[in-house]
Amino acid sequence: MALDAVYTWAYAIEEKASSERLRAYADRNGLWDAMTEEDCEVFQMPRDQARRDFGGTVGWCLENMWPLAWALGFDSEPPLSSDSIPDAIANSLIMQFMPKLDATLEDFIDKARLRESAKVVSLHDLYYCAHNAVRSAQLGRETVPKGFDVLVGGRSVQERRHALTWILSPGVAWDDTDLST
Repeated sequence: MALDAVYTWAYAIEEKASSERLRAYADRNGLWDAMTEEDCEVFQMPRDQARRDFGGTVGWCLENMWPLAWALGFDSEPPLSSDSIPDAIANSLIMQFMPKLDATLEDFIDKARLRESAKVVSLHDLYYCAHNAVRSAQLGRETVPKGFDVLVGGRSVQERRHALTWILSPGVAWDDTDLST
């Protein structure tokens, strides 16, 4: 929900998600405590400035949100690919799966259907191996398929892996998640 709030702050059209409603959503659900320091900075600045200064960074929230939502029952499993989240999946995630701005954390928890831990671990293992291959490719090794974009595709793999590793790291803060390969 914290990622949803930050993403919406920097991307949503003001008329569809007013600043007041977004701030109330964050306050009501204690989302400030779940935000990183950078997320808090983005969420506190004027929205047009957030879009301009952090638009590229905040856009990666969707890559994090996808596996997190999948672990909570979102139907579409993030496939291992070099592509960023497709628009149809992003729209479904934001518009249908994530709670509306008047919802509470309790509403969201009641709706969640936890995925079997073995499935989460299995997907994490796949993304761990892919992330390792991306890092090796960035060092000049031939470890990814021909044509794989190690910058954009590699970032999608890294962000999805970040979410999956965090899920499997109880008590670890988001920014302290171990992404070593």
